[in-house]
Amino acid sequence: MKTKVNKVLVFGFSMMLTLAAVAGLRCHSCQRVNGANLCAVPQRQCQTDGFCYTRRLFRGGAIRRVYRGCSKICRQLVNIKKSTRVSNFCCEEDFCNVHNVWV
Repeated sequence: MKTKVNKVLVFGFSMMLTLAAVAGLRCHSCQRVNGANLCAVPQRQCQTDGFCYTRRLFRGGAIRRVYRGCSKICRQLVNIKKSTRVSNFCCEEDFCNVHNVWV
């Protein structure tokens, strides 16, 4: 009897770990974050086994656009053109990508 109960407990615990791993990291997803640090379009959620990010697009040294989402990799800084660059804040906790980058 104890053996059956132990097997059931081990199986149940294994399933919980598997479901937690499958769920992955949950992040805010937004294609346009406004100056009040709110999503200007309906905010969604995404899931990843990588990172949540807040991405800033700079032109001429000023922030022109801010995005939030999920990514498999994290690149901190990417130069697109001489006058345009992208900066990413990456994090690894559920819904951690709410950085206020406007201040």
